[in-house]
Amino acid sequence: MQKLFENTFQQKIYQHAPFLLSADFINQFNRALLKKTIGGLQQVFHPDISFLKKEKLKISATVILFFILLSSFYSSSRSLTATTHWKFFHDRPISVAFFISLFFFFIVSSKLPPFWLTVLRAFALISTIRISRAIITNKLQKNFITRLALLLLATDLISLINLPMPMVRLYIIAISVSLIIFSISQQISTKGSGKKPIWLIWAQHLGTLSLVIILFAEIDGRSELAYFVFVATLKTLFGGLLVWILYLIILVLIEIALHYAPLPLLQKNTKPIIAMVQPLLFAGAILVLTGEALVDWRLFPTSADAITYISHLGVTFGDSRVSLGLLSAALFLIYTAYCISKIVQSILLQTVLPRKNVDNGVQHSITTLLHYSIMLIGFLMALQALGFSLTNLTILGGALGVGIGFGLQAIINNFASGLILLFERPIKVGDTIQIGEELAEVKELGLRATILQTFDNAEIVVPNSDLITSQVTNWTLLERRIRIKIPVGVAYGSDVEKVLKILLDCAEERPEILDTPKPSALFLAFGASSLDFELRVFIPEFTNRRQVQSELNVDINREFADAGIEIPFPQSDLHIRSIDPETANIFSGKGADYSDKRD
Repeated sequence: MQKLFENTFQQKIYQHAPFLLSADFINQFNRALLKKTIGGLQQVFHPDISFLKKEKLKISATVILFFILLSSFYSSSRSLTATTHWKFFHDRPISVAFFISLFFFFIVSSKLPPFWLTVLRAFALISTIRISRAIITNKLQKNFITRLALLLLATDLISLINLPMPMVRLYIIAISVSLIIFSISQQISTKGSGKKPIWLIWAQHLGTLSLVIILFAEIDGRSELAYFVFVATLKTLFGGLLVWILYLIILVLIEIALHYAPLPLLQKNTKPIIAMVQPLLFAGAILVLTGEALVDWRLFPTSADAITYISHLGVTFGDSRVSLGLLSAALFLIYTAYCISKIVQSILLQTVLPRKNVDNGVQHSITTLLHYSIMLIGFLMALQALGFSLTNLTILGGALGVGIGFGLQAIINNFASGLILLFERPIKVGDTIQIGEELAEVKELGLRATILQTFDNAEIVVPNSDLITSQVTNWTLLERRIRIKIPVGVAYGSDVEKVLKILLDCAEERPEILDTPKPSALFLAFGASSLDFELRVFIPEFTNRRQVQSELNVDINREFADAGIEIPFPQSDLHIRSIDPETANIFSGKGADYSDKRD
């Protein structure tokens, strides 16, 4: 607000005019006013043609750009709808090409005369209406944007013909009253139709409040203030719409360029690249919109001045000052480092490392270390951008060391263990390990913790120090081949040779069992109630062990039953050496009824 009152070009809005219903206001409508209005209209029909001659080269380049864009849109119509989800590009190719061409002309051309500026803005408004109606599906919002564009166009025409202020006041009053009535009626009609977004409700309330303020300012005679708020509000609303459409168009152009890129790597990674570029474009759009809005509200003469002023806002810490510009630069450096890391990882994982036949675990270790290295460089560059020197970093490192000594031992222990896991690689991504009684597959190796996924589809986060200091069974460290043991017992007196043959035949009939090493059947021991055998086979995939074990058990049980070989169950014989006579009579049935002697 202090900046607002300091600007000399802002002071005009505080001038007073006659009260709306006073005689002074009515007396302003005379022949002089009519003559001035007619003079402004005559200027519209006699534009300055010299501007066209001066800018003919830029106009020619704009026309050529329009036809190039239009032809490219039409030629890639099918692939455009198949590769992008931006339907408006396909539905409105002429409007999109016209919008881009006008944007190019506004950038390269010098300061435009009022007449040609109004004409070009009118064409921009028309293309914006058509594009926005293709993007927005809500009918009410479509109609609102169309009315908003027409209202801004009418306001531009009023400024162009230099309409006298008394007639401008009547125009603003008529528009304000109409919009207030329309807004209130819309709120009443849609009150019970359904739940609306909270932002839309607040936007309606704030819009109605602004219109009421403009109306009362006009009635009170503050015509310059009312006109200023009216025009600034229109420009800000439509400026937001223009920036939004430009943001979407740039995203589509990037997606089309990646789709037709000569490098297959770019074509495969279109979506990740778009996801990385999108936040930067969004931040740029917000910055542009903020600068234009501050100019529209006369806080600054140009967008560059507004952005420069905002970037210098900040706080001071001792001898250092952290401004919004420096903070934005630091965040940009960190995000750029993150994007570079993702790009390098994609190149290594999709192109370089697979060609060298590098193991998946080694690929993960290399890309993980590279990611943290690039992020560390980006973080140091961000600190340098904020003004932190190496001395400050040394002090920070000392403070961090004290913190580690007091309470961060576990975190540093896990960090060091993570580095050991990455370099020694006793566990890799995709390995199946056993911790205690739990079997799980390694999904992600981090520097602090490792994420495991059990066969019940549960995620387990294990600190890296537990994997280093505890005993861990890695079933797939060197290979995924595994041996299965099938223990089985048969009754005493069974044909041992026949049992061994049945076990080997069952193993040879299963296609999942490897021929090398060969299956083996062993007679291990004379058990307490059975002859103990064991079938040992190898399978190529560890995860199939339970299924193969189940199928072998079914086959062995069936073959033993067909061959008459009994699978015994544990039995025990009780030999009683001494017993009192009364109990002996009870067991023999000669004694009295036992039920009569119970306590």
